[in-house]
Amino acid sequence: MRKYPDRVPVVCLKAKGSDLPNMTKNKFLVPDNMLIGEFKYIVYKHLRLDAQFHPDQTIYLFSGTSALRTGTLMSEAHERHRDEDDFLYITYAAENTLGATAVASRVSHISGPPFMPVTNLADGRPSAS
Repeated sequence: MRKYPDRVPVVCLKAKGSDLPNMTKNKFLVPDNMLIGEFKYIVYKHLRLDAQFHPDQTIYLFSGTSALRTGTLMSEAHERHRDEDDFLYITYAAENTLGATAVASRVSHISGPPFMPVTNLADGRPSAS
């Protein structure tokens, strides 16, 4: 990229088998000092704009079969994983997390006061334990 030496050309596509939507924009020219984590946020924003995206899903970025670490510079990822055409090809996928949605669904099934005395089933009086 002679015209933009401080930029990294990226093509970002949905991973095969992923249930995430395709992004309408998939070619990016990003600063070489941008972190993978910052680029992941860009992907997240595009997915939120393009379709119904669930906030309980975590996005993972890959280049080939390698997972990209969020603290890696785009320039480092480009050096390691660029294709013959000088583009960095990144795929994205998501997985549901065990975050608030799972906890909220478990908590919503709890009814009654937070502490209930254990009763003796035989006579209905509170047990000694």
